Amino acid sequence: MRKQRAVVYDDDLIMRSALKRFLERLGYEVVAGSEPELCTIYANQPRCDNLAPCSDILLTDNHMPKMTGIELLKAQTERGCALTIRNKALISGGLDEGSQEEVRALGCAFFDKPVDFDHLKTWLGECEKRMDLSRPLGDKRRNIRETCCSAATCRTQSGNLLFGAEIVNRSASGICIRIDSPPAALQVVRLESDLPFPSNRFLVRWTKDISGGQYLVGMSCD
Repeated sequence: MRKQRAVVYDDDLIMRSALKRFLERLGYEVVAGSEPELCTIYANQPRCDNLAPCSDILLTDNHMPKMTGIELLKAQTERGCALTIRNKALISGGLDEGSQEEVRALGCAFFDKPVDFDHLKTWLGECEKRMDLSRPLGDKRRNIRETCCSAATCRTQSGNLLFGAEIVNRSASGICIRIDSPPAALQVVRLESDLPFPSNRFLVRWTKDISGGQYLVGMSCD
């Protein structure tokens, strides 16, 4: 099984480093930053349509220069972040009553500064019960995906027809298609479409049953 992944945001280098070391000692892969992004793994799209979450845990300071932790968590929720809010936590040296009410409404955890690491470890244990380490996490995208709607045809390398498809989003490095019959994982196909791509050869990365006899398929340019 894979390692747990945590995302940490704190503009205080000492605190950020302490959280990173603490999580790494517990076996986590840690992505740490001084400024919050709506998503540090996937590109910052207007709406998150990813099937896999970006991480298993998110810890964020509240008072940061460009965006507060509360603003970050609200924006992620509104965008449909795939990581459950119960595995996200806000860290702050003090919150007024209005901010405390916002945290309660969000449903995330809260840790006051200075952080009680024993308390944090207990919370992590609770979060780990909600993790599925057999499920792969998303990888950092090289390009922003653009929503689109275009018909396409997929063929084998020898030219035999495999299936017709609808492209639902795309980037310079990959696409997501909707189809009625799932292809084999890691299969290489030739894509025929009116949309421009660097290559017409694509590698099937993942398949997701979306009910009703339809599937979403992620493919990267081969």
